[in-house]
Amino acid sequence: MNTTPGQRSPTEFEYALLRQFAAEHPQLRIAFESLHVVNRDFTGVGSFTTFLDGISTAVPSVSPLSISREIIMPGVPSGMTCLLFCRPGESPVLEVATYGDEHWSGDAAGFDLSAAS
Repeated sequence: MNTTPGQRSPTEFEYALLRQFAAEHPQLRIAFESLHVVNRDFTGVGSFTTFLDGISTAVPSVSPLSISREIIMPGVPSGMTCLLFCRPGESPVLEVATYGDEHWSGDAAGFDLSAAS
């Protein structure tokens, strides 16, 4: 795993995914202004972003949560998906993954969230 230290705020890509989660899951409470990234690991086929705080659920829910959008990423022909793990007493984790074993460098420039087909 490749860890990128330094950037403690969510990226534009992570913010877009979290906004989509918030739109689709009204039980989520996301304090966008206070989100703090503890760790970000890139696996070569996705990433795991762990948040210190800023994400909670109003009611217990099934975890992980998913979204109805597919992630279109330049250089990843089959696209990507994501999950949000948000369990009481645990740090929230955003997982992003390619379908299959397609490589992703972690560069999200040019991403698009499209309606699932």
